[in-house]
Order: sequence, then structure tokens, then C-alpha cells
Amino acid sequence: MGMRQDTVKKIGKILFVLKEAQDWLHLREISRRTGIHHQTVSEILDKYLNQFILTQNLNEYGLKLKLVKLKNKNVDLKGVLTYLKYMKKVSE
Repeated sequence: MGMRQDTVKKIGKILFVLKEAQDWLHLREISRRTGIHHQTVSEILDKYLNQFILTQNLNEYGLKLKLVKLKNKNVDLKGVLTYLKYMKKVSE
């Protein structure tokens, strides 16, 4: 069974926002720029984009912030999907 089309679109939107960003982005900022709920953004980052991002967890003034940026700005959706397909085959 392949990945749902709407999930692929969301991965693409998140990748686009991360590629455009000059610096670290907060989870809710990614959510705001993509129009995707922040919980969904978090799940997609953890489940599909983990290998492609750097994360920084800040805990200041009682606020927990998760900051994200791409390890490599040259990564694209096709590369991510190819990697995910390969990893899925390996884990089956």
C-alpha cells in the first residue's frame, strides 16, 4: 500500500517551507506557512522527514519550542519519497 496522496502533498509543502527558510523555523511557524495543523506537521517531521532535518528543542521561560531546519537544502520531494520507499522495503 502506498502513501496517501494528501500526505505526499503535505510533505511537499513542509519541504518547500523549510527550503525557503534562511534559519531555524518553529513548528508553529511551519504550520502557519503551510496551513497544516501543527500536530500534523510534527507527526510528518517525525515519521517521514526525520533523516532530512535537524531539530533543536528549547525549553525557556516555561515554553517548549521545537525548532527545525533542513540538513541539506538540495533535498527534494522526489528524493524523500525514493528514500521512504526504499526504507519501507527494507523494514518489511
